[in-house]
Amino acid sequence: MFTTQQSGPDPPFRCPNPQCPARFHDESLILSHLTSDRSCTLQVIDQWMAEGRTDASFGASQDNSGSDRYDEGAGEEAMPTAQPGPSSANTADSLQSSRRAAFHVHDPIPAPVLPVSETSPLPRFETRDDGRATAHTVPPGATRVLHANTSAIWSGGPGHLLNQVASDPCVQTGISSGNIHYPFANRMEWELAQWLETSGLSDVDKDRFLKLDYVTTLQEHQISFASARELRIRVESLPKTPQWHSIVFDIPGFQTEEPMQLFFKHGIEVIAAMYANPIFANCIDHTAYRDIRDNNFVWGEFMSADLADHLQSCLHDGETLLGIITSSDKTPLTVGTGNKQMYPFLLGLANIHGAVRLKASSHAYSVAAYLPTPKFRNVPAGVQSTLASRVYHFCVDIVTQSLKDACRRSQFLPGPDGKLRLCRTPLVASVDDRPEQVLIACTMHNQSSVTHATSKQFGDGKLYPPRTRNDTLALINQAISECPDVNNIPRFYRVCQRLGLSGVTDPFWRDWGSDDFYMACPSDFLVPELLHTGHKFFWDHPVKWVKQLMKQDNEIDFRLMALPLRTGIRSWSNGITGLKQVTGAMHRDIQHVLAPIMHGSENVPYGVYTAILLMIEYLRDSHKDSYGPDDLTSLTALIDAFHVYKNAILEAKARRGEKGNVLEHFENIPKLELLLGIVPSIRRLGAIYPYTADATERTHQHSKFFFRHTNKAANYRQQVAQQMYRQDCLRQFDLFLSSWLDDEARPIDPSFDLTEYAQELILQGYPEKAWRSQHGLASMSVRSRVSLFASGWSFNLNTSHATAVSLRSTPHYPEMSLVEAAKRWRIPDMLSLLRHHVPGDRILGISHLNIWVDVHFQARSRSNSRIILPAQRIAAEPISKDLPYGLCNTILIGTTVQAMAPATPYRCALTTEPSDEGKEKLF
Repeated sequence: MFTTQQSGPDPPFRCPNPQCPARFHDESLILSHLTSDRSCTLQVIDQWMAEGRTDASFGASQDNSGSDRYDEGAGEEAMPTAQPGPSSANTADSLQSSRRAAFHVHDPIPAPVLPVSETSPLPRFETRDDGRATAHTVPPGATRVLHANTSAIWSGGPGHLLNQVASDPCVQTGISSGNIHYPFANRMEWELAQWLETSGLSDVDKDRFLKLDYVTTLQEHQISFASARELRIRVESLPKTPQWHSIVFDIPGFQTEEPMQLFFKHGIEVIAAMYANPIFANCIDHTAYRDIRDNNFVWGEFMSADLADHLQSCLHDGETLLGIITSSDKTPLTVGTGNKQMYPFLLGLANIHGAVRLKASSHAYSVAAYLPTPKFRNVPAGVQSTLASRVYHFCVDIVTQSLKDACRRSQFLPGPDGKLRLCRTPLVASVDDRPEQVLIACTMHNQSSVTHATSKQFGDGKLYPPRTRNDTLALINQAISECPDVNNIPRFYRVCQRLGLSGVTDPFWRDWGSDDFYMACPSDFLVPELLHTGHKFFWDHPVKWVKQLMKQDNEIDFRLMALPLRTGIRSWSNGITGLKQVTGAMHRDIQHVLAPIMHGSENVPYGVYTAILLMIEYLRDSHKDSYGPDDLTSLTALIDAFHVYKNAILEAKARRGEKGNVLEHFENIPKLELLLGIVPSIRRLGAIYPYTADATERTHQHSKFFFRHTNKAANYRQQVAQQMYRQDCLRQFDLFLSSWLDDEARPIDPSFDLTEYAQELILQGYPEKAWRSQHGLASMSVRSRVSLFASGWSFNLNTSHATAVSLRSTPHYPEMSLVEAAKRWRIPDMLSLLRHHVPGDRILGISHLNIWVDVHFQARSRSNSRIILPAQRIAAEPISKDLPYGLCNTILIGTTVQAMAPATPYRCALTTEPSDEGKEKLF
């Protein structure tokens, strides 16, 4: 499962740099070593120049992948692969580009293994993509137009992921022996093994379980494995998932508290497995398109946006665009006991629809690496930061190198439908919080990661020019020209600090792409991530401003505690001023109630109230799943209006520093500057609601779960990676078994004629449940959204079927008299209120009521009527011992779907049903 350095006698070949002790078993590995170790490369070139050599016979054997690895992008020369002597016309530029940070890799880096080995052109493709697989995602009222350069399909190849699993030697052995569950004895043993491996039990507890007399004495179902170790061996013999590798490396001249070790999977292997998964067949786009409504573009999924349209135009005829998404974030595993951390690096596909990517159960993001978190000894803080940043880019460079190669030279990959496509893999998005964005952009923290704004300009409300890749690379080259010895970290750091750089010399994105296609640019792929840029910002700043204004007599807490209870809405029974730990869900929930909490307070000026309300609406509208031109204009107007009213916050002295001092500016709020990039990001990448760390940060829970079941030793990262590998194997094999057709001896192929229920499941983000539903397979544990529109006790509130109401089959208070109801609910004028809802001069004609104390409402999305929103419970309970004030929720009901503002506010106190003559249901 892991490839690591092997022990044994000294290899016969050594590095041509006399100062390097590295040795190799194969002469071809010397090239890989020189490509990885810039210091050795520089020493060898300097030695050749001193000797006056011009043949460069060793460098002449390099291939394009080796030379492209450190290509600095448009207008710059790659590291020399031939004629490095003084006679070369580009020697100066080449030498300058080769003076990079030194890394010493102890282990050779293995080559990726792909399902399709052909790299030469195949005969002309057979068919082209027609968009039928995702036709159900066209927004209502829109027309979808595929790009003219549609994705082409070739015959052959290994098929989709489940077909590849079926051809694995392990499965073939099971088929030949008549036991598809091999290496397990039967279905019952497979289910037991799956449960043991996913239960979180330690190996000791598993051994205890397997040695119980009840287990060992079973005669009918004798278990074939007797220990956790034997179970682990069987799981690891299942059909393979992308392999984990590990390398150890160091930076010459610096020592770390523990060796730096990278655990990683090749990026192209991760993407190939994800792209071939048939459960994504109906929620992945292969060709860019435009959704057009009322002669205007509609920006929704990534493939409907401007960047995808541009990239599709740059592809060669028939090639397929696979947009790569990256994400990384540190997470602490222990506090005060070892300070252990995990640093997962994730990969995803932008072609997969946003709702699917948001669901952790879809596994639309995959951990591709666990990066080291080194602590260098005896170095100042600035040097530590620079070295850690270089380590990050060096490691991500290794993980993504195969994706860069596939971006420069297209690679045949099987898709979820089993057909071959010629794919390119550009970097289109990176989902990261602000510190990670600064790390990736190679800038200082007082600089914007995407524009040329500085910390003093973050609150201007002005969108500054983008910080392009060429701008950053030019500054790096300027720093190198001023301090050629980039390994003199203190001096180089001082130069970079003056230029606003972090000290990284080789950003991993510098050579991702090609001049004739697309070069990755941080100002394009760094998106405003809504969890931190939006919700965390709102808690850290607007909420603090309101707390400052309403702190007298704890007014804000009093108002929050006075809010009536509502199912599905957080209750703030203790207020918010004393909170110590705040979750992301709480960041969102406070936005629902802050506006009514402020309303009417004498301590909140009108300008402050307006500014906060504008920000709430801006963040709310940023979560739409599609946008037309009017929507983008409205978004822009909201953020512009906020900046018009924001000075009222300063005039009210609501913005304070850490020591309570009054601040008279909006400087040093980087997220306020990042919010300005939402509209450009929507045009470029589509709706940005899927580009949130909600989905990616769930991997932290997996890392912590697996860490708890390690022995906490120094190799805990390796143990976590091993557990994750086994979990991936189990999940893949379980999907294979659920789709296996015994009578045809093959797995099920995806279908493009989806049932309405399967379409709804995909739109809600549950592709695997839709897959199982479509093919009548066994259900899974993930619960999809309940639909009240299909319930027998539901009815539609309006003729457009946009809202459904569901009642329980029997009333909570059947046949209660009007007098008793008026007394219990303390509504003395109940009779006149009911008459108000009877049309014309009709007589009410009832003396008793069937009363429900709650109903469930469910609506459809305004942007896509096929998307069903979560159901909401509306309660109207009388005063009781548990509810001394009763429970009376307020709702707004619009008489028409087109009504932007609901027509009439109703207090939902009763749900009544007329007697025999009446058919209407009254509220």
